[in-house]
Amino acid sequence: MKDIRIIFLTTCLLISAGCGDKKAESGGGADGREMKVAIPDDPSAVIINVNGNELTVSQALARADQRLTSLHGELSNAERKRQRPELLNKVLNQFVMRTLLLEEAERVGITVSREETSDEFARLDKSLRRIGKGIDEVMAHSSQGEESMREEIVTRLKVRKLLTQQRPDAPPTERDIQAFKRDNQNGVPMPESVSARHILMRVGKDDSEAIHEEKRQKLEHVRRQLIAGADFVQMASEFSDCPTKAKGGQLGSLPRGFMPLAFDIAAFSQEIGAVGNIVRSTAGYHLIVVDRRDPPRLVHPDRLPETHLNAAVKAYLNRKAKDELLIRLQEQATITYAEDVQ
Repeated sequence: MKDIRIIFLTTCLLISAGCGDKKAESGGGADGREMKVAIPDDPSAVIINVNGNELTVSQALARADQRLTSLHGELSNAERKRQRPELLNKVLNQFVMRTLLLEEAERVGITVSREETSDEFARLDKSLRRIGKGIDEVMAHSSQGEESMREEIVTRLKVRKLLTQQRPDAPPTERDIQAFKRDNQNGVPMPESVSARHILMRVGKDDSEAIHEEKRQKLEHVRRQLIAGADFVQMASEFSDCPTKAKGGQLGSLPRGFMPLAFDIAAFSQEIGAVGNIVRSTAGYHLIVVDRRDPPRLVHPDRLPETHLNAAVKAYLNRKAKDELLIRLQEQATITYAEDVQ
């Protein structure tokens, strides 16, 4: 094995339940080139060692395959083999980042209480239910196993605390905003989005089928009136169970993946301006009208709404703080790779 000092100029580090990000950046060597990864033949061989923390070939491949499945579903053996090197590269980079951040959290004495863990589980459960699954269901069907996922959630909390120490949560200053604008003159990436309105008939998880059918029929009656020309604002104000009723059902701009899955599919496939079919989500039954659909795009910082600008500047400052911490930690670390990693 050979010693390699690596500086990862990380543009995105989102520590998720699996300590991963579907769009994590590939790392590079000290000269800025992406590493070339040839997979060693021996599954038990150590492919990377970070300050004595080892990752074997079999462990790295398992993580790469898990990412492939989450990104693309089941793939043919040929396609899996073709995409493995790139994903393996990301796995190795992330192993370095995760290991160094956890070591630093341990060094400065960061701990996570049982109450904090419970609160994080509740937050994740709420987020997951937007796509129709609770955290218990996700853990039950995860290839990671429930115990491993719980450990990773604790890891997520430790890393979050560490990164918060690097840059305490505070409103961006004018100087911060100007620095963000200078570094993003070519535009800020914005995801595909829709501007939509809805009317919701809410149902509870314990409601009977009879109640479900009653709500659905009531919403079908509203739908017929809207198609006949009834005013959407008035109907939302009268019938919707969502707080947006006060704004005529207006949801504003919604990026893809933000709403429950069934809602998301409808919003990104419906005809603009049409009253859609009834959509069922974990919240209940929806009628959706899409007013506008915007493709992924770059938006100049000066054209971002104030709330979007503040969020983007905070993310920019947090990313810089993480980059600086990771550079410092990696300059101090001993990182060795198998000879097949160049």
